[in-house]
Amino acid sequence: MSIELFVKLLDKAHRGEICAVKEWDAQRVPAAVKGKLKKYELAKTVNLQDPINCDDELVDRFYKAGYEMAYELGIFCQDSERIIKVTEEDLHYGFSRAPKKLILGKGKDQVVMLPRRPEDAAPVAPRTAARRGEPGVDPAPLALGTGACLSL
Repeated sequence: MSIELFVKLLDKAHRGEICAVKEWDAQRVPAAVKGKLKKYELAKTVNLQDPINCDDELVDRFYKAGYEMAYELGIFCQDSERIIKVTEEDLHYGFSRAPKKLILGKGKDQVVMLPRRPEDAAPVAPRTAARRGEPGVDPAPLALGTGACLSL
């Protein structure tokens, strides 16, 4: 990220609309989710017997709903209790520079999260060295579902 973009982000974090954490968590996000579930007909679309969604059309609707929510709500900065409004350019910039993997935890509890694609055979549940009973740190990948979505 360039220094110019970083300064712009910091400015937005200190000049954005003021919003208390409780209001963001209890009102704004739930209202936005409810609206997107209705708009994209996503309510009760989860199959509890097979919760990994492989329906491409449904995946597309979840993606569109999430994208619109990010664009319309913005990003909440808890430190300043302000909303950072984002442009579509900001969203695309962030998506294009998303990490290829995430390493979470330390030592025997460490796991590596990798992106998944629809119909990917990679495991979706984390396996750590401790859970496998192996000595040392040998984290098995945890796949992040890019096409697997659950409804609320």
